[in-house]
Amino acid sequence: MATMAVMGSEAVTKMVREARERLTEAERALKAVEDQIVEESDKLAATQVARVDECKLLALGKKGDPGKFDEAIRLANDRIIGLTASKRTRERVVAELRADFYNATAEQTRIENEKADREEFVATRGLIEQTNQAVDARDAAERQLLNGLTQLRGRKYRCESNRQLAMNAAQSAQRRWNGMRP
Repeated sequence: MATMAVMGSEAVTKMVREARERLTEAERALKAVEDQIVEESDKLAATQVARVDECKLLALGKKGDPGKFDEAIRLANDRIIGLTASKRTRERVVAELRADFYNATAEQTRIENEKADREEFVATRGLIEQTNQAVDARDAAERQLLNGLTQLRGRKYRCESNRQLAMNAAQSAQRRWNGMRP
């Protein structure tokens, strides 16, 4: 798992997919062994019932040979023991594959979270830059407004109507700047 720290997102995604496939295959194999155990147990039970029936015949004084089932019972028990050992091995493999799959998905989640964090950081820095530019533009517009107001109000006008027009325009601009109606 230590190697996953330097792997890319695509490589980890591939690893997760492969781990999932291996796990699914191992679970199928485990299920097949469990089904074989059930099948062998059913055969063993049927053979034991047949042996009991032979014993009943023998007990009633009729002809019966319960010994003919001994070998079949022994073989069925041996197969069940072997299948049970195989089942335990497969269960261990499934447990290991589940752990690998869990670790791979955890790494994939970590990488995706880091990527989302980086994208969020870049977006946040962009928004900060836009906000700072807007503040700078506002400050520049305010300076330009103040210069304009100062020039309109501080200028000497030869004609009274031009002076009145300049004062009204300055007042209207200042009211609009302050968010009031002109």
